[in-house]
Amino acid sequence: MCPLSGIRSEIPLGSSVFDLGCGTGAVLSTLLKNRIVSRVGGCETSESLLQIAKLAATKSSSSTTTLGDFVVALNPPDCIREYDCVLLIDVLHHIPKKVQLNYLRQLADKMRPGAFLILKDINAAKPCVWFNRLHDAIFSLNGFQEISVTSAAKQLTECGLSVQKAFEIYRLWYPHYFLIAQKPEAGINA
Repeated sequence: MCPLSGIRSEIPLGSSVFDLGCGTGAVLSTLLKNRIVSRVGGCETSESLLQIAKLAATKSSSSTTTLGDFVVALNPPDCIREYDCVLLIDVLHHIPKKVQLNYLRQLADKMRPGAFLILKDINAAKPCVWFNRLHDAIFSLNGFQEISVTSAAKQLTECGLSVQKAFEIYRLWYPHYFLIAQKPEAGINA
């Protein structure tokens, strides 16, 4: 249900990409197969999922791409400083609302200056959010943590990131939003 074309089109060609909450590695594998990225890495809370993601990335890599860090982590790992682009795809709504801002602050602090963040999540401002809540209640036993695109953009700005682009898209009946943000270069205020 994740609109991958929206992610692919926002990643500068040849970038190194780190996926926070990489799951089974589907997004990283797609980026590698399409020769969009030069290096990938990811983190997940489960060792078994992480191994599946790393295997998928290995199978999809080519002689022009390399595998970076694959780590088990609950919080953004320090190694994201080494990447041009960080993905946060359908993860924020699994983090309790009371700690979402702190998570985003940690993420922004660890990103290198000039790096991009692509945040995609479910838009709480849309009535169809209930379809996602039902989905999460059944499949992940975790839900009701979605926030609106406006709230997410505000939180990214509070964390010192500059929101470059925001757009919404429906996939089936799920209301998604994308935020493309950048950490300002050293010495430049957002």
